[in-house]
Amino acid sequence: MQCDVGRVVCSPCHDKLKTTGKCHMCGVAIGDYRRCHAMERLVESIRVPCPHAAYGCTDKLAYFDQNSHQQACAHAPCHCPDEACSVIGSMAALMGHITSIHSWPSTTTEVRAGDIFTVRLHDGFNFVCANDTTFGFGGATASSRQYLLLLNVVRQQPLVRAISVVCIHPHGASSREMKCNLIHYVNFYNRRGNQVISHYQSSTFRVAQTDLSNGLPSLDGCFQFLVPDSILEDGNKDAIDVEAVIKIH
Repeated sequence: MQCDVGRVVCSPCHDKLKTTGKCHMCGVAIGDYRRCHAMERLVESIRVPCPHAAYGCTDKLAYFDQNSHQQACAHAPCHCPDEACSVIGSMAALMGHITSIHSWPSTTTEVRAGDIFTVRLHDGFNFVCANDTTFGFGGATASSRQYLLLLNVVRQQPLVRAISVVCIHPHGASSREMKCNLIHYVNFYNRRGNQVISHYQSSTFRVAQTDLSNGLPSLDGCFQFLVPDSILEDGNKDAIDVEAVIKIH
């Protein structure tokens, strides 16, 4: 806004000056203020780098768009889940770091919310990079979101393993709610080959989303999917095959 003399003031300050009834510099009545379009265009032309430029974002933003962009920027950083590792980077960079430096088991799968996919889990950290792609008219990609899931397999007792799931996401709680359904089933013959051993279990639970800046969530606060060793095939007790369904709200 500007007064008749040409003194410029921003809208919030103009509103605060209403109680005084005049310009804070020249004393002209605020009722004579009008929009200053030249100054608006000048302010809109100012561009600043994304706060996540160090992690690969090349966008130049109007200063008033910084917050909204920051909440959706694909280059926003996450932390490596290894407490002894100080690496911070985008989800794409973190996925490369996980496989090349730590060699943790990882799987990349093209899934949509509600699709079932199978993953083989080993003790310790296991990662699934799920690409939720929505297709529009003519098969063109309408939208695509990427989710990095950490499935942690921990021995709770000598003969029982617990699976917990965390979604590594740079925007943490601002992301949409995610639920995961883990399904474990097995059908196999005993050693004599004359009896079928069957087991089935399924649980749906909410998945915590975090950028890991405060480390991994405590296992006590996470849902744990328990799998007894007794239901695993004799020749395959070092791995657990589960089916998973991701539900996003």
